[in-house]
Amino acid sequence: MRKLVVWNLMTLDGYFEGTKPWDIDFHNLAWGPELQRYAEQFGRESDLLVFGRKPGWNNARVVSDPIPELTRLKQEDGKTIFIFGSAELADSLLKAGLIDEVRVCLVPVILGGGNPLFKQAEGQVPLKLIESSTTEGGAVILRYEPVKA
Repeated sequence: MRKLVVWNLMTLDGYFEGTKPWDIDFHNLAWGPELQRYAEQFGRESDLLVFGRKPGWNNARVVSDPIPELTRLKQEDGKTIFIFGSAELADSLLKAGLIDEVRVCLVPVILGGGNPLFKQAEGQVPLKLIESSTTEGGAVILRYEPVKA
């Protein structure tokens, strides 16, 4: 069974992008050798990337209902499935219990506004810290897994 992992960079005040779509200049504050190695690791660890409905990619397959599709894909043999960006998609999959791990790079900046990574929920979603590391530039990479009820 494959793992489904959310990965994103997030500001200290909780935003994954600024007030406009793809406003992610704050990523440059965290980028360095540690994140370069982390990105290279994704290539070895995964064989499928999932994005929400907003990015237009040339080699994309569009599905109308991602929950059953990702449920099916998780059952197949293969490597880790990563969700990059796509906070709304990640939120729906987290609420559906499909996310196996949440990885966040906490960027040491307060953006002051934008699109929050985690959307409003009806209740708490307990997470268990499985790993943390700090970059030379002061960003913190956190890995959590949802606590199963």
